[in-house]
Amino acid sequence: MTTKEIKNVYYTQIAKQQFRITIELNHKQLWGYDIRYRGNTLTIRVKHQPERLKLSSLTIVLDAGHGGTNRGALGSTGALEKDVAFAIMKHLKTQLEGRGAKVVLTRTDDTNPSPLERLKKVWSADADILVSVHANSVGLATNPEDVQGTATFYKHLCFRPLSLCVLKQVLKTGLASFGNVGSFNFGLVSPTELPNVLIETAFISHPEDEMKLLDDEFRATLAKRVADGIQDFLDLSEE
Repeated sequence: MTTKEIKNVYYTQIAKQQFRITIELNHKQLWGYDIRYRGNTLTIRVKHQPERLKLSSLTIVLDAGHGGTNRGALGSTGALEKDVAFAIMKHLKTQLEGRGAKVVLTRTDDTNPSPLERLKKVWSADADILVSVHANSVGLATNPEDVQGTATFYKHLCFRPLSLCVLKQVLKTGLASFGNVGSFNFGLVSPTELPNVLIETAFISHPEDEMKLLDDEFRATLAKRVADGIQDFLDLSEE
C-alpha cells in the first residue's frame, strides 16, 4: 500500500474532541477505503484505482440474493426470488466473463450463505466491484398491480455513480423506473472497500414484471444491460 492515490490531506480541529481529516484523491472516483484503529493509531487505507479501467482487468463478485430455505419474495405464479436472482446472475457471469472479467460468486447453488460468508468471498477475492442481484416485492397491504419497475440501491454516496450507470442501462430493457435509492442499510452494500450496487431487477409481485423475470431471453438481455452499466461506470471514471 502506498500513498499514490492521495493528492493532499487536510486536518482541522472543528470542536472539542472532534477532529476532521479531509483526503483529496488523484482520481475523481473513490474505489474504496477502510478506516480503523490499530491500538491507539488511526489507520486509513485508500484503495488504488485499477491501472486499467477495462472489464478484462477487473475481478467482479456477483451475489444472487437469498437461496436455500430463504426463498425471498414470491410471485403470483409461485416463482421464487432466489431462483430468479440466480438465473440472472448466471447470465451476468457469462456476460462479464465474455468481456474478459474474472468473476467470483457468493453462492454457486441453491444455498443461503450468511451475509458475513458472502462478504468474506468479496474480501478474499480482492474484488474491484460487487453486484448483488434481487427481485422486488410489495407488502400485503398494497395492490401488486400498482407498483412495478427496476431500481438500484447504494449505501455510500461515493458509489452512487455505479448504481446510476447500471440503472440507466437496465431501463433500456423497457422496465419502468422505481428509482435510485441511497443510504440503503443492507449488508451487501455496506462495504466501503469497493464500489458496490444492489439491483432490484423488477417487481416479482407485479404480474407484468413477473412474466419478464420468468422469460430467460429477457433475463439474458437484462444481464447484458447490467454489464453495459458497469462498463459505463468504468468509462465515466476514466474521464
